[in-house]
Amino acid sequence: KKYEYNGKKLTDYECSQMQRGYERKVRETKRQLTACNAAMQETDDEALKSKLKMEFDDQSVRLKSQEKELRDFCKQTKRRVDSSRTQVYAVKDDQGRIRGFDRSVSQKSVWANRKIKKELAEKAKNDKIILEIRDAGIKGKIELFPKNKIDVSDFSFDNNHINSERKHKVPQEDAVRFIKEADIVITRWNGRFINYYGPNGAVFVDTEEKNIRTAFRKEEFDERVRKMREVLENEKG
Repeated sequence: KKYEYNGKKLTDYECSQMQRGYERKVRETKRQLTACNAAMQETDDEALKSKLKMEFDDQSVRLKSQEKELRDFCKQTKRRVDSSRTQVYAVKDDQGRIRGFDRSVSQKSVWANRKIKKELAEKAKNDKIILEIRDAGIKGKIELFPKNKIDVSDFSFDNNHINSERKHKVPQEDAVRFIKEADIVITRWNGRFINYYGPNGAVFVDTEEKNIRTAFRKEEFDERVRKMREVLENEKG
């Protein structure tokens, strides 16, 4: 036992068997990716295509993890990475089509893995921001950088409360703009009440009554909201 891997002593034979095992995993994942890619190209069913895309993305992440594990094993045991043992060569399927883990499938897998890693990194960063926002005393379901915002084109605008009573001096068109600019959304009461916060102002809506309840400019943000904005701007900066 003259080799060492993760603190465990191994013989040359044990090393070779472990390496073959890692190589088999890589080949099997490449076959899964090849089959998944072929199925995506052949189907016109959008629901199925979406499901296959998710499977392809998952397998892409798995492949990169397996390849990294193989490289790490070879580095620790001072063995050579034999790329020929992880190749999945092109073969004819039942319809006579050539299927293999070619450059096209490989590149798609690389980009899928990068995309998922980026999304995971962004989620981790956003989760950290949300925790800091909660520490500022903000309650409700918090969403950062919302992609889908509610359409308020047919909502009523409580001008009496917003401008006559509260003197916020915010016309309806500015309230709509504040919603479009919002980078923080807080939802309460199972989605009935949604509060939009952006760099220039805030808008609160009642989705059940289809009403813009209030709107005010950034100069009227209270201490909690200013702290929330500060947390977000610091992380973005």
